[in-house]
Amino acid sequence: MRLGRFTVTGGFVLLWGFMVFLGEGRLLALCLATALTHELGHLAAVWLCGGQVETIELNAAGAVIRLGRKKPLSYPREIACVLAGPFASLACALIFCFINVTIASAAAGMCLVQGAFNLLPAQGLDGGRALLLYLESREHPRASVIVRVTTVCAALALTAFCAAAFVYGGGFMTLCVAAFALTAMLGGIETRYL
Repeated sequence: MRLGRFTVTGGFVLLWGFMVFLGEGRLLALCLATALTHELGHLAAVWLCGGQVETIELNAAGAVIRLGRKKPLSYPREIACVLAGPFASLACALIFCFINVTIASAAAGMCLVQGAFNLLPAQGLDGGRALLLYLESREHPRASVIVRVTTVCAALALTAFCAAAFVYGGGFMTLCVAAFALTAMLGGIETRYL
């Protein structure tokens, strides 16, 4: 479904419908708030760096912000824009740590996980995009191969972690988180995005 510059995919609707089906209203609201904070970090950086947003796509793995081609950003500025989302998440986690309310500690945890996860050097995540941009700026001949290898390594490490968490009592949600994470990492997009 397309609304101006915004595109909402079926995967996004399915994921959020599943969350509603599970009856996790508070969790859903927290997820949306932390995701919005993350994406606003990207958008603020694009605006501060003088870039233009062409489209925003909401999918099952999060959001993809495509920059306009009329005013391309330099590699350092685009790297700053890519890393602004995870750093906004981490900054919010730090702020929520100082608020003495139960929901704030859950929000802090969610922001921390989102920020740290997005810094993994994997395709489809901000860390992988930043690594690719850095290697391309240095004209490394195997930039995309290096990012694919780091993606597989990060996916294997995350799979091992989630399997261990499941075995030691993580439950069904651990498997859902693992499936979501692997989808985000292994479904990386090769075009210029945030």
